[in-house]
Amino acid sequence: MEGLDDLVNDLDYESLFNIYGNLVDLLGKNLDIGEIEVVAHKILQNPMIITDESYKVITYSHIDEISDPIWMTIVSNEYCPSSIVEMTDYNDFWGRLSSAGSPLFVDSQDFSPYVRRAVAQIKSAGKVRGYIALVEINKPITKSDLQILQMVAGVVGIKLMEKDAISKALGQMESEFIGDLFSGFMTNEKMAINRAKSLRWNTKRWFSVISIQAGENNLYIGTKLDTIKNTLNVYFPFCIYNFNGQNACFIVSFDSREKWSKFCRKEIEKFMREENLISTVGLPVDKLIDIKDSYIQAQKAAEAVEFLNKSIWRKAVYIYSEVAVYNLLGEVSEKENMLSNSLLLLKKIDEKEGSEYVTTLKHFFENNQNAADTAKSMYLHRNTINYRLNKIRELLEDDFNNPLVRLHLHMSLMMDDIMQK
Repeated sequence: MEGLDDLVNDLDYESLFNIYGNLVDLLGKNLDIGEIEVVAHKILQNPMIITDESYKVITYSHIDEISDPIWMTIVSNEYCPSSIVEMTDYNDFWGRLSSAGSPLFVDSQDFSPYVRRAVAQIKSAGKVRGYIALVEINKPITKSDLQILQMVAGVVGIKLMEKDAISKALGQMESEFIGDLFSGFMTNEKMAINRAKSLRWNTKRWFSVISIQAGENNLYIGTKLDTIKNTLNVYFPFCIYNFNGQNACFIVSFDSREKWSKFCRKEIEKFMREENLISTVGLPVDKLIDIKDSYIQAQKAAEAVEFLNKSIWRKAVYIYSEVAVYNLLGEVSEKENMLSNSLLLLKKIDEKEGSEYVTTLKHFFENNQNAADTAKSMYLHRNTINYRLNKIRELLEDDFNNPLVRLHLHMSLMMDDIMQK
């Protein structure tokens, strides 16, 4: 901006009015808040930090070398620690600042060892949007500087309000786009890519849908969504979600299917378990318009999980391929006729003698037919499991060692679960 240095040297009413006009002109130049700060720094000739209402740093002056400990702490943390906020609040400083409607110098005695600073409140539409702290480094802060600082706060407030409006509009557009992808409404990949670009989606080669619900019926997951997103972003470069008030569906994008599988089975499994969440995962697809397939799989996996005994599985992440057989069996008619006679025999013996042959078989199959793991899952000694398996061999008319007999038994157990539901 030409002529700013001359204006600052003669701060009469007309000069202040011209500076205000120049600041307002910035709104029409599509500048971001960082660029507005650069202009404000040139006018005020002192460095400043701009934060949002939660004291998170939005931008700050990068031109000056500043050794002030308070400045260095805020800039290095990228937010103003609560200890500094509380230290500032001498004699209800923040209340006085809100009532004054203009910048105030920080007057806490705790700040006496440090450079002087003035704080302006950023407001728009009657709502506090943030704060600007002007630090007295290069020259004394004058009364005119405080007036200009309030003007800068007003311009930044408008920019923040614009940003909120844009974010809200983008959020609505994004939600509609996600809905179109899930429903299969998008059938043209080129069009889908263009819509993704307009929303600034930085997608990778593969896509997968992760559906997340509470592990307990009375648990509300709405407050956990940002935490979930941040965690998924650690493993997947792109992550976006929508939420229907009960379940959340996340679209993740990544370059490696192998890493996707590893993350789902280990790191994400651990996180979901800690947060008491259940997630079902659709298989990867390589096109935006095919996201609907991964979404349908995630939903079908969620339906299948309803049939599972979680106390046996003790899992928090279910990939569709792991539970797809339940969907397949659910479509079968005349389910009773498909049940293994061996299973029916074991159920009768359990009912008559109080044995646990059926339960033991369930654990056995869910633990990859490993006796040691079965014992751990049932909190029993391995010899007890081996004894029961040998008894099952004796009781059955079929050859329990035959893999096809075991497959029929396993499928019958799943079918029985479905029928019980």
